Amino acid sequence: MIMKKLLLLAMLFSCSAQARELWWGGAVGGRMPYTQPMKPFDLASQNNNNQVAGLFVSNYGRYVWNDEPFVFGVYEQGVNFDPRQEPVEAGLTLRDTYLAACVAHFPPSGTLPDTLFFTAPWRVLSEDDPAIVRESAALHGRFAPYIMEYARAAVATGEPIVRNMEYVFPGEGFVECKDQFMLGDKYLVAPVVDDGDARTVQLPRGRWRYDLGKIHCGGCTITADAPLGRIPYFEKL
Repeated sequence: MIMKKLLLLAMLFSCSAQARELWWGGAVGGRMPYTQPMKPFDLASQNNNNQVAGLFVSNYGRYVWNDEPFVFGVYEQGVNFDPRQEPVEAGLTLRDTYLAACVAHFPPSGTLPDTLFFTAPWRVLSEDDPAIVRESAALHGRFAPYIMEYARAAVATGEPIVRNMEYVFPGEGFVECKDQFMLGDKYLVAPVVDDGDARTVQLPRGRWRYDLGKIHCGGCTITADAPLGRIPYFEKL
């Protein structure tokens, strides 16, 4: 991913090693740093469905950042950005520059992003959506000890944490089941993959406790409520 490439490059280059200001960033797949002239490249429309990032860093310890797509071009005199932006002075090395940009633009402060989207979440969420995001994060936190238990087991045994239904319940008719999965051996997760506020769930044999509290006898198909903001899951009893 582009951010990891940038971080690696940040460890290898400093402004003292280069007489010319060189730039890294923007689009996946190009040769960096940009040294050869290149026609203006529109990050919004010419990305060929690849990941792009509005962050550029230079070996002079400067960066350019915008959370909206923009156009950049490579010329003999360097890289130009349209709309024209003045690079921010951030440090002496690529690493300093990249970390400074992360602290300034990628909350929580100082966290290096694995994936960057141009549209900031707070620009597109409704007033109710942030609460849904927080609850989803809290749910992940509640499952963290369980997930870590299976992560350690995965290292020892090679078994996956997220498991196909047929893998856990062979011979119960789950060969073609593609829209629900097991988290370890205990939790059946049924994410919503279509429009609507309900979905059908195929329960294996046994007793299953719905996350809303009701206990179901397995070996059947049920309908689970699935409004925006929650993912139905079942605990094997």
